[in-house]
Amino acid sequence: MRTALILFLLGLAPAAVAGSGPWTLSGDDMSTYVGASYTRWRHFAGGDGSFGDVVELPAAVTRSDLQVGITYGLLPGAEVEVSGGVGWSGIGNEDAPVCSFEGACDSTLGLTPITARTKLRLTDELRGAPLTAAVGGELRFGDFTRDTRMRITALGDGQTDLAAFASVGRQGALGSWSYATYVELLGRHRLLSTEIDGQKVPADELGSSGEFLVYPTPNASVGVAYDVLHALGGLDFSEDRLDDPDRFTSLSVSSVKAGGKLAIRSVANTTVNLSVLGTVYGRNNPADFFTVGFGIGTFRAGGDR
Repeated sequence: MRTALILFLLGLAPAAVAGSGPWTLSGDDMSTYVGASYTRWRHFAGGDGSFGDVVELPAAVTRSDLQVGITYGLLPGAEVEVSGGVGWSGIGNEDAPVCSFEGACDSTLGLTPITARTKLRLTDELRGAPLTAAVGGELRFGDFTRDTRMRITALGDGQTDLAAFASVGRQGALGSWSYATYVELLGRHRLLSTEIDGQKVPADELGSSGEFLVYPTPNASVGVAYDVLHALGGLDFSEDRLDDPDRFTSLSVSSVKAGGKLAIRSVANTTVNLSVLGTVYGRNNPADFFTVGFGIGTFRAGGDR
């Protein structure tokens, strides 16, 4: 069951994340993930959130990404992961107040932030624990996106961040089917911050993500997912600050997204997956963010190489 579970979680992970939940690879095991995603949004929610006044852009902002992730099992219960990619983002019409400042709506093509993660499994259901639990750390390097951080099409906010996370999950029988579910909590510290109006910008962040997957057959799974992000400071969006290069990175953002995932495992330990995710609530953030992703995950046991 563990091998099948790992294969599905590798395939169902969002772009640039090769392994989700508290489960880890065994020593010398390796997985790879290659995925593509397309994102679109047109409405921006200010400080009153999605349920208040929302700004409609004259055209949608779109983004396409190609992501690659590699996960390696260091030893039983511990793994390391590195991911990154390339992206393009643009807006179809620059006739908007936010576009009146030089470079604000220029198209952006380049590398996306590079992420390195370590994960240590603390408890294991297969050894009698009621839940599988893990903790880990994350380094996200995106300094090279700093020169384009003022664009609405930015691929990153020009930051290097440190994060710590904890994840708990469980797997088991669900009638004639089986299931796997997990929740992850994350705290992120911004290293290259500054101060505007007494607020640290970009602000540190708290986040949470999770999935609930069911397996009607050993070779297929379907489920739901969520993602929550909340900045611990920052400023509300204001057109009076559109000439500030930190007009977007300084925002006090909050977002709640939800969606679904589908995966099919084929021969040779390969999983093909499809995912969709959309905004449920946004504050100082897109109000109608929608993304669809497609990816292929592969798994190779250490003894197979």
